[in-house]
Amino acid sequence: MSESLTDYLRRLDVTTLERLAGTTIVRAVRCAFDTNRESELARLVCDRYGVGALEIRALRDELLSSLPKGQSVSFCMALRIKLAATDIPQAKLVKYFSGPFTSEKSRELVDLLGLHGSYVKKANVETRASSEALLSPARNDITRARGFLHSYQVRIKDQVVSKVEKSDQRMMVQMPTGSGKTATALEIVVDLFRLPNQRKFVVWLVNSAELAEQAFETFKSLWIQKGDRPLTAHRMFGEFSPDFAAINGGFVVATFDKLRQPIADESHKSHSSVWSLIRRTDLLIVDEAHTSTAETYEEIIRRFLTGGDPILIGLTATPARNDIESTAELTHLYSGNLISLQDDLGRTILDAIGYLQDQGFLANLDLKELESGVSCGEREEKGLCNVLAESAQRNDIIIKQIELAISIHEPTLVFSCTKDHVFALMALCRAKSIPAEFIVGETTAAERTRILEAFRSGKLGVLINHEILATGVDLPNVRRLIITRPVGSAILFSQILGRALRGLKNGGQEKNSVISIRDNLSAFGNANLVFQKFANDFIFAT
Repeated sequence: MSESLTDYLRRLDVTTLERLAGTTIVRAVRCAFDTNRESELARLVCDRYGVGALEIRALRDELLSSLPKGQSVSFCMALRIKLAATDIPQAKLVKYFSGPFTSEKSRELVDLLGLHGSYVKKANVETRASSEALLSPARNDITRARGFLHSYQVRIKDQVVSKVEKSDQRMMVQMPTGSGKTATALEIVVDLFRLPNQRKFVVWLVNSAELAEQAFETFKSLWIQKGDRPLTAHRMFGEFSPDFAAINGGFVVATFDKLRQPIADESHKSHSSVWSLIRRTDLLIVDEAHTSTAETYEEIIRRFLTGGDPILIGLTATPARNDIESTAELTHLYSGNLISLQDDLGRTILDAIGYLQDQGFLANLDLKELESGVSCGEREEKGLCNVLAESAQRNDIIIKQIELAISIHEPTLVFSCTKDHVFALMALCRAKSIPAEFIVGETTAAERTRILEAFRSGKLGVLINHEILATGVDLPNVRRLIITRPVGSAILFSQILGRALRGLKNGGQEKNSVISIRDNLSAFGNANLVFQKFANDFIFAT
């Protein structure tokens, strides 16, 4: 972070700085820092807000109010703000910057304060196209192979094809995280588009723009290698809204949020376009399908089912919900057709994770629980996480585990108790000179890409997050997970464990470590039992 912003923040009083930093962060780091010193508190505030600090209205107001009179008068003059004799220049600046904090206003303030240009609010400039023409390899072209499906993936694919041939329209595919759900499903999509006269749509439905872009790029590279004709792929997420009424089929990656309003609102500008898509969809694939019964998600899925009667395939590692009723709803939506891993004799594999671990496709997990020694009477998960995040004793255990991981060169992914706990752990790492970075929801796309690439390449050894990296992000080089929080959701817990499950034959590791605060695992046993629990729940609910 720029020290210039820290210098400005040092002018604020301790009480204000503590409020801006947040109670959790201040309490969590109190033993490591002298938090009565404005300099340390100012740095904590910078950690919490990053390059978006000036976009925080409360911080901006406090900073401007603390400016010396001479400097604030000079700033008013530069902005051509008229000052009467009785006017308070700091108040005038606060008012000037109180409206919409646009990129232009941001640039003005950054220039006035002499801060680094990274603090300027970035205008979103989209360089990608909503639709891309994908050309199949020309005759005699040499293409770089992406490899073939593993035998267990081929058997999943064959089961799907068999059910479709028997006119089964709905099914759920269960594959452990790290076993290649996306690759397997996209091979099915490629096969469908290679059929003669395929002119309709295949829709890949996900719950985030990040996962959408990953699926889009993966299919794009796969079709360029294996396609047999030109094909168009379409983005229906973020700022993208293709006009499907004017498009003759193709592969569509869409998010639930992007479809919700156009489907329901007849006055929406994309209403007719989206309904044209729905009526001409042959195959609907729902990623992370265990979320399908969320009210808005299920409504969108059913609109596709009634509007165009497509084949519906759900993809998940955990085909169940946290209660019997929701699991039954999920089972009904996918007609109770659960497709899971089979061995080479066609027998269902009861312990899918164990089987793939034995075969080298998934990593073995060395699970270790640590006694925190912390007692807490809080029973509600959110309140409990807040209390635990503030425990200096507990945080000391976490930091020692991070230090150990660094010393033995194990790329480590840390799951914090809360978002503020992310910043507290970052501050504690800094106090120990531990090189670490973090990703939270507010982390910009460009910064997120930089951090993830640094982690994947080995330039970064420790990556801290709350829950945002629990699903969808491919980090095959992870060697150690540190789970600092109690996880009340079995589904979330298994998803977190999945970050460490990619094995040698899938580009990961032979064995990874999972460090958990005691009781995180007590309700669900090991990862194998968690996985089987969901398979059983899904089958018994039919």
